[in-house]
Amino acid sequence: MGILLKQSFWSSLIIYIGVLIGFINSLILFPKYLKTEEIGLLRQIISAATLLLPLAAFGISGTSIKFYPEFSKDVKSKNEFFSFQFLLTIIGLFLVLILTFIFNKELINFFSKKSELITDYFDIIFFILFLLTLSTIFESYLKSRMHIILPNFTNGVLNRIFTGFSVLLLSVSIINFHQMIYLQVPIYSIGVLILIFYSYKKEKFTIDLNFIKIKNKINSILNFNIYSLVSGFGNIIILNIDILMISALLGLSDTGIYTTAFYIAIIIEMPRRAVSQISTPILSKLFKENNLKSIKNYYKIVSINQLIIGSLLFLLVISNLENIFSLIPNKDNFIKGISIVPIICIAKLITMSSSFGSELILMSKHYKFSVTSIIILAIITVISNYFLIPIYGINGAAYAALLSSIIFNLIKIIFIYYKYRFLPFSIKSVYVIIITTITFLIIYFLPSNQNYILDILFKSFFIMIFFVPIIYLFKVSIDLNKLIDKFFNSNNPKS
Repeated sequence: MGILLKQSFWSSLIIYIGVLIGFINSLILFPKYLKTEEIGLLRQIISAATLLLPLAAFGISGTSIKFYPEFSKDVKSKNEFFSFQFLLTIIGLFLVLILTFIFNKELINFFSKKSELITDYFDIIFFILFLLTLSTIFESYLKSRMHIILPNFTNGVLNRIFTGFSVLLLSVSIINFHQMIYLQVPIYSIGVLILIFYSYKKEKFTIDLNFIKIKNKINSILNFNIYSLVSGFGNIIILNIDILMISALLGLSDTGIYTTAFYIAIIIEMPRRAVSQISTPILSKLFKENNLKSIKNYYKIVSINQLIIGSLLFLLVISNLENIFSLIPNKDNFIKGISIVPIICIAKLITMSSSFGSELILMSKHYKFSVTSIIILAIITVISNYFLIPIYGINGAAYAALLSSIIFNLIKIIFIYYKYRFLPFSIKSVYVIIITTITFLIIYFLPSNQNYILDILFKSFFIMIFFVPIIYLFKVSIDLNKLIDKFFNSNNPKS
């Protein structure tokens, strides 16, 4: 677990620094200085660009990681492989431009009733899409070489710092909201330039279009690219369709409320992102070596550790939910979103507990199944959002997310068990659920402090000193126990 733990630790640290900055942006600066419609518009622009990204990137993210081990020992092969992937993204971007040109009127009509403002910023969507595509190329380049820390910094920290700074400029009237939207282009550009420079510094690449060394693999690569594209597009639909459909069916104001509340809930899933990023190249290598025993071991270890971390974060968020909303300026404008947080939290906790099922399937010889499952899930997600949002409003989008999470993770778990006889869960998973439930019930009946800051500190402290020691005593996670033992031993050296 060496490199997995090391990269995951530092990436998780960077991700949570990004979460802290994002917390300041999403729950303090945005609500204080932006209207709910403006927040919704900003989120909508990013979501629209993100939705088109898999088509533009042509599925290179998964392909780069899966095939890199086959070319890693030869410089020319690596350059040809990188060049081929780069060429595919140019084709992908061109394809997106053609499609959006053909369906331009339909797109405008879709948003014009409830979110007319979005149609004025289609050019920004395409600029950001271009930058996200470049970012994906070099993120994949680094991740395939197990360098995930810098991509997490540029996307999770740097972009948020500059976005927060742009809100501050708006707050003192140096820029207006229109200019703030256009500032997103240079903000994303800085991160992309850093990734390009760092990638070249780590391993000097050149564009080589001869494809002599990889010609025997081109069909396999292209085939996987197509499957990865469809899988990635389906996954992005699942992650972003709620925002798009809320904008279209309810309007930008509800989008702003939903995305603000949603941000609180996704804190639970942040550790999984780091583990997913570093586990994917490791899984690719282990499958190449046919080391199924190690894969099974990782599958269980990651599941229990993510369930523990996710449960702890779930308790911290849910127990302090009203206090967290009290921190938000203009709280009354956003309080409508408080009911969606527990629903999304449960959905994210389910995903956390299911380990790295998606990555395991994608890196295995059964990668085609990931496309089938993603397409089915994308259809379910779109349909459930379409019917539930008009009935339950933004809560409907949260219910749709929970339903999708349950179905998708169940499908993956069943498939992996059928093919490999791997299960992510054990009796220890039940222990964690029981301990989490008991902790929540105790917190629920504890008296609250009228000072919401003191109440957050008290409840969080109680959760930490109750939940963590019980997990330790029951030896639910060997890795967690080792970390705790190491911490106390280092602070109490033998004389």
